[in-house]
Amino acid sequence: MATFPSLTPATRSFTPGEYPHTPFSTYNGLQNRVRHSNVMLSSSVRLSFIALAEADMLSILSHYQGQFGSFESFTLPSSIWSGVTTISDYELTDYRWRYTDAPTVDDVYCGRYNVELALETVPPEGKFVSGTELAVIIGLASGSVTTTNGLQQSVTLSIAGGSASVVAGGDYDFSSFLYWDEDPYTVWD
Repeated sequence: MATFPSLTPATRSFTPGEYPHTPFSTYNGLQNRVRHSNVMLSSSVRLSFIALAEADMLSILSHYQGQFGSFESFTLPSSIWSGVTTISDYELTDYRWRYTDAPTVDDVYCGRYNVELALETVPPEGKFVSGTELAVIIGLASGSVTTTNGLQQSVTLSIAGGSASVVAGGDYDFSSFLYWDEDPYTVWD
């Protein structure tokens, strides 16, 4: 995790996100919505930096490359929100940011650069819908364990006490597990 460079943007354009939901129409023509989460997604901010020195412009590009483009999320320094009285109106608690596009750089004059970039929010890890339960099914197979060089990301799993349940053994595919009361040969779009 790397914090974005401590620069003050010349302009800032914020668009609040939305809670994931599905609208549907009833038979009598009314429209209803089903909310799928209590986590707001895709708030965005567009930042413009005017007449930056080359070192500052390169710090933004270096940060973008260090985050592997839009892959890694990061925090924003308070300088991004300078002039805003309540930062929490724009940044939800524990949310992070990621690039939506590569920064654009304009070489304007005498070693000065204009940089524009767009960011969107990433909900904190571990956020979930209240009351939702997650079934984790783990299968172990005999054989040898191998390791490879790959993404270096740590995952923390917390298990809370409670009553256990057992799923009968058998060969399940994901769709038949989710739609157990449906015809297993139904094609889902």
